[in-house]
Amino acid sequence: MNIRAFGMFSLVKNSKKNALLSLEALEARMTPSGAVTAMFHLDSSWGSGMQGAITLNNTGDTAVRDWQVVFSYGNKISSLWDATLVASGNGKFTVASAGWNNTIAPGGSVSFGFIGGANYQVDPSGFTITGDGLSKDPPAPTPTPVPTPTPVPSGNFSFQYAVASDWGSGFIGEIRLTNLGTAAISPWNLQFKTGWVIDSLWNAKVDSHAGSFWKVSNLDWNQTIAPGATVSFGFTGHGPASEIPTDIYLNGMQVSVVNEPTPAPVPVPAPTPAPTPSPGPVVPVGEGMKAWPAQVFAPYVDVTLYPTFDLAKVAREEGLRYFSLAFITASTNKQPSWGGYSVYEINGGEFDIKMRSMVRDVRALGGDVTISFGGANGQELAEVIKDPVALKAAYQKVIDAYGLTRLDFDIEGAALAHRDVIDRRSAVLASLQADAQLAGKTLEIWLTLPVLPSGLTLDGVYAMQSANRAGLNLGGVNIMAMDFGSYAAPNPNGKMGDYAIQAANSLHSQMKSVFTGYSDSQLWTMVGLTPMIGRNDVVTEVLDQQEAREVLAFAKSKGIGLVSFWSLTRDQQNSAGAISYVEPTSSSIVQTPYEFTGIFLPFTSVRSSSLEENSDQLFSGNWNG
Repeated sequence: MNIRAFGMFSLVKNSKKNALLSLEALEARMTPSGAVTAMFHLDSSWGSGMQGAITLNNTGDTAVRDWQVVFSYGNKISSLWDATLVASGNGKFTVASAGWNNTIAPGGSVSFGFIGGANYQVDPSGFTITGDGLSKDPPAPTPTPVPTPTPVPSGNFSFQYAVASDWGSGFIGEIRLTNLGTAAISPWNLQFKTGWVIDSLWNAKVDSHAGSFWKVSNLDWNQTIAPGATVSFGFTGHGPASEIPTDIYLNGMQVSVVNEPTPAPVPVPAPTPAPTPSPGPVVPVGEGMKAWPAQVFAPYVDVTLYPTFDLAKVAREEGLRYFSLAFITASTNKQPSWGGYSVYEINGGEFDIKMRSMVRDVRALGGDVTISFGGANGQELAEVIKDPVALKAAYQKVIDAYGLTRLDFDIEGAALAHRDVIDRRSAVLASLQADAQLAGKTLEIWLTLPVLPSGLTLDGVYAMQSANRAGLNLGGVNIMAMDFGSYAAPNPNGKMGDYAIQAANSLHSQMKSVFTGYSDSQLWTMVGLTPMIGRNDVVTEVLDQQEAREVLAFAKSKGIGLVSFWSLTRDQQNSAGAISYVEPTSSSIVQTPYEFTGIFLPFTSVRSSSLEENSDQLFSGNWNG
């Protein structure tokens, strides 16, 4: 869900979803300026526009404050984030910090991104960087690499690198560290050199990055590697995915590399007619509910995080019954897969069986799950499977494996602009829904889209129109009320609830022109609202407990159909308390465990008939079934 928004543009932070790039997507240019270098990277392009980023690296030994950069660029810049556009004209742009990132520490860096027009063939150039702490007339510096520790005998550790998914303009990678010694390692830090670039990271954090050198370290919960044990972390990146890192050191000790090359993708021909998916081991998951409650709270769970989130435990202890499981994307084999990992394909493998068992346990407690396709990383199935028959078979495979009666499609970033893909997906989903109806089954489908307080972007509105034209009976449209950006949501302190409510009201107005013939109250039941709890990726934006209560009160007063949040794994505080950065395992603010879950739980107003007592008793607060 990691979205940025500015003006009338909604963007994916570090997204690499555009598979049809018209240029090489991995260019970099460095220009010295005092103790700071500027590097430009072209993230993606789509003919009429592009998304890029500029990184300023402080290669000196003094902090640089109140930085400002001037550069020449023959393209227009229509929106910008993590910085402020001070001036532009005659091909010159002046950009300053966003305030919260006005200091570049020694060895550190800041980045800002932007959307530009079609004239992206020539990179920005002529960088001039100013700021307090820069020498007036410095020699042109060379990027300073992370110092390489003195080599020591290897053999106590092993390092494995694998690519889970590669879509050309980006990839998902995984690094595994195994302790081959007899003593535990705690804490740990890893240094390595590579030609690719990490865009986002989970199960670890980046301590420093200079040139091709990276330093990554543990999080609180995985700081110890016991003898014989393995820890792993995953990331999205761009660059030469097949390049295995070198100069690897764990806690200053050289690490042996276990070369585990990524297998070449297996070509999948477009079948006609659709093949019958090969069933994996039979795991009784039960059947999803024919009808979910009219108002339901179903927070998102990133099931690819390690350790895998225990759905049934939270269902028993917190009374939560409905979950949105994220995300199914395409593997390199063009198969449905959790997180795009080939080993997590829906094929009866170990992880797939584990997930089916977890879904079964939730249903045994009277709950249910929806599965979300897409998200900010990787590629949704419709992006890579062009044949509608094969695409329909892929979706049906997931429906059958998990006994689903409800699906969610999180479409954001470049994928939201691919209207041919939007239309293909709409048509296939309408066909699936019609088949389910003929079989006497339910298939409710929701779209989850990025939003601003002013409403959906034009691409978001098109996604609704496409579904409607295709005859798809949408359950509703869920909006990601998060990461608005300073232009769209100025002075967000204490206002994130207000901005989320504005976004929901704006969506409701936009829906009137698409879903004609519906009453206001009917349209409100088709509205879903998903904030990001705690600190957002735009770190100045914080949805605290009071703001959450405001969102809940609004949702109940309007009778909207869905409340969710990103994400259940974040519904706890970091062991250090409030922190200034965003992580997938805490809200970054002070809270009690599952406090936001407790706030939103009363929104689920009616028990489903599948619950133990088979009644319509109101469901509020904890229910330990």
